[in-house]
Amino acid sequence: SRHHPDYPFLLKNIASPPVGIYIYGSILQEHQKKFPFISIVGTRCCTEYGMIQTRKLVRFLGPFSFVVVSGFARGIDLTAHQEALENNLSTIAILAYGFGHFPQHRLRFVNKILQSGGGFITEYPPFTPCVKFHFRERNRIIAGLSPATVIIEAPKSSGALITASQAFSADRDVFAVPGDLGRKQCEGSNDLIFGQKATLLMEPDNILHSYGLQREGMQPELFL
Repeated sequence: SRHHPDYPFLLKNIASPPVGIYIYGSILQEHQKKFPFISIVGTRCCTEYGMIQTRKLVRFLGPFSFVVVSGFARGIDLTAHQEALENNLSTIAILAYGFGHFPQHRLRFVNKILQSGGGFITEYPPFTPCVKFHFRERNRIIAGLSPATVIIEAPKSSGALITASQAFSADRDVFAVPGDLGRKQCEGSNDLIFGQKATLLMEPDNILHSYGLQREGMQPELFL
């Protein structure tokens, strides 16, 4: 429940935190205090460019022991989960359905995610089927768990834009990877940058400032 000491503390600080959540895995308060969480989302119908940018970002985060949060959907989300596993990072999947409704073709990821030290979160009771409006509700959990959210390839009708809006409303950092002008998959993420609802993410280093981190060997800033 929201009053339990293991309820993720960042999630409590959004406008409408879930009254309770179901957790499958090792996602406890101490876990969130020890490792930085980052949410990475994007379109299901991603391009090769989007997958490359997702892998590049997650690989960069590897040495900093980030926990990658995403929505366990095909496309950018699943690419982020897979790359996290390949780089020995914990990853957390936020579900739009109850436990017991895992898609058959994704069952092979379940044990891998649990073994990574991550797990699954849903606000729906076990065996609750997936319906369309659950994705909108799920997105606020993705945004609420992390200090920063990264949008990679989002068309204008993408649910990733809802996640970005909820993160922005919760006063979290929002980043967007720029894409080709005229490419449908990038229209929404480019609009976020143009409308100043997201910071232009040119290099992964930009994210480290949000967490007070820097790469080893970099000269620290002397003046803010």
